[in-house]
Amino acid sequence: MKQIAIISIKAVSGLAVGFLLLLFAVFTAAAQGVAQVSLSGIPPVLGSPQVAELAVGFEQGQYPLTIIVTTSDRQPIEFTLRFVLEREGETVLDVESDPVAYQRGVYVYTSFDQEPPITFPVSYREIIDAVTGSLEQDVSRTGLLSEGMYTLTVEARPTNPSRLV
Repeated sequence: MKQIAIISIKAVSGLAVGFLLLLFAVFTAAAQGVAQVSLSGIPPVLGSPQVAELAVGFEQGQYPLTIIVTTSDRQPIEFTLRFVLEREGETVLDVESDPVAYQRGVYVYTSFDQEPPITFPVSYREIIDAVTGSLEQDVSRTGLLSEGMYTLTVEARPTNPSRLV
C-alpha cells in the first residue's frame, strides 16, 4: 500500500511539472510574433527582360508583395524590409527599407506607396545606381536585365527582436 501512495505522489508531481511546462509554453507562444513575406506571380522565365516592364507589372498587381503579420500584441511592430537581388549567386543589389509599423494582419502591396508605405533611406535612382557589376552597365545602357539566373529575396527584419520572443 505504501508503494501505491509513492507512485501516486510521483504521478501527481509529474502532472504538476507537465502542467507548469504547458503553461510556460502557452505564455511563450502568446508573446511571439511573426512576419511572413511572399512575392508571387513572377514566372520562372521572364517574358521580357526590360526593367521598365517589370516595374509596370509590379504596379499593375502582377507581382504582389504580401506581408502577413501574426502577433498577440495589439501594438504595432516595426520591421524593415531587406531586398537582396542575386545574379548567378552574386549579390548585385542589397537594400533595406526604412522601418515600417505593422499591426497584425495581411498587407498586399502592388506599389510601395500603399498603406503603410514602404520607403527607403535612399532615392530610387540611388538604388538603381547601387546595382553592381556588369548588370549596372547593362541596365543603365539598355534598360534590359542581363541574361542569367536571378534570385530576389525579401526579408522582414524586426527593429526590436525582443518584442517577438
